[in-house]
Amino acid sequence: MHILIPVFFNAPLGGLHENVLSTALYCKMNNFKVTVLCKSGAFQEKLEKLGVKVITTDYSDHDLPETIRKVNDLNKKEKIDLIHTHPFASRKYAQHIARVFKIPLFLTVHGKHTNNIESYIDEIDLVFTVSEGIKDFLLEHLTSKHAEDFKHKFFVIPNGVNTNKFRAMVQKVEDDKTQRNQPNDTLTLSLVSRLDLDKQFIIDIFYKALSFTSKNHPNINWRIVGEGTQKNIMKDKVKEITLGKTLVNFVGWKEGDELKKEYQTSDIVLAPGRCALEAMACGKPVIALGSKGYIGLINESNWLKGVYSNFGGLGSKMEGYQNGSVEDDLKTVIEGSDNRLALGNLSLKLIEQFYNENKINERLIGFYRMHKHFRKTETNLPPEALEAYLLKTNLINFDCSQVDKNAYRFTINCISIEGLQFAWYIYKDNKLYKKISYSEDNTLQFTFTESGKYRLKYYVKKPETSTIISFNSNYLNIN
Repeated sequence: MHILIPVFFNAPLGGLHENVLSTALYCKMNNFKVTVLCKSGAFQEKLEKLGVKVITTDYSDHDLPETIRKVNDLNKKEKIDLIHTHPFASRKYAQHIARVFKIPLFLTVHGKHTNNIESYIDEIDLVFTVSEGIKDFLLEHLTSKHAEDFKHKFFVIPNGVNTNKFRAMVQKVEDDKTQRNQPNDTLTLSLVSRLDLDKQFIIDIFYKALSFTSKNHPNINWRIVGEGTQKNIMKDKVKEITLGKTLVNFVGWKEGDELKKEYQTSDIVLAPGRCALEAMACGKPVIALGSKGYIGLINESNWLKGVYSNFGGLGSKMEGYQNGSVEDDLKTVIEGSDNRLALGNLSLKLIEQFYNENKINERLIGFYRMHKHFRKTETNLPPEALEAYLLKTNLINFDCSQVDKNAYRFTINCISIEGLQFAWYIYKDNKLYKKISYSEDNTLQFTFTESGKYRLKYYVKKPETSTIISFNSNYLNIN
């Protein structure tokens, strides 16, 4: 079975990348063929080093035809059975590929956004969300758009954690005589997140946390694990808040064993989504917050809220934040090692119960297998059909503008008109009235001298492939 995974991202690395990497490697381990469609760069290089095939694209309109040609070449060699896409530009590309090659299409939605799902849900075979809360959010949106018939397509596949990689340094037990972090010890708190504008809510809550610990707990040191466009701004703000009296160390982006060490050597972790899960897998107390909302200290009273929201993926940012929440949570978890020990053990149990990566990936590829079993696909496309589809993707719109009383300018807008020719048939009262032969001009200016009901049929030709497509305009009434 061959899976194509299109994924678009702005940040070079992050939780989305880890989700795709986890899927790809598990598929390979189960003898699936996997190809990831992504931008060139660090993630592409990482995938290729791990033996995952990659097709690169910049996800622009201009690059779509060439990308489809690359997919066509791949499909001829290794038939693609299923496309599992991620949102935004990658979803748009995936729709084109699924349409032209008639391949089943799955979509994973990671956060609180609709991505205009009501406009294409009929083209999606299955929608995965990373939490029940995000699933409910999408279904409420679709219900308002009268899409009740699509509820059966939605399933929850949460982010999983590699518990062989992220694990507690030592097994914690209640009577551990070597347990460190007694009340007077220096504690290390870590913020683990990308430091970009879309994470501003997380950054703002960190400022509140830093202000609280600077004033009330001089034995607290902070580590900021992450990179992003807001890093330098954060450094200035940290100096303003702490007046240089609290140690705040920006350690940069970490991966693999280095990231595990950051979690393991922290006493308390503030983190969103996947980072929160990884910290819990390392047996740490976690204050969960995401780009959309604040969940708080994961304890016996709110762990379900964390699971439901993907640990901060839902909410209304500061509008939904209750002042003093992060300060209260910090006070609870800082005041004694017993609190941290119990919360760390709860973290481990949560991961074991709900977020084991292998169990989650096995469920995911179960959907792959079942869909392939019951839906046979024919993905061989005649060359002329491919060329016609690519030509259609080059068209943006048809524009009609009035320049005088009965004079109009008609324009066929394309991503690129290089190598194309355009012809125009003008019909009056449904009879051919005027024919303008092919030329390289994508604009026609025409003056109507007789009253009547007109429409245009315009043709676009690519001579080098002998491909022609045509479209009809709306009717135009001339008095």
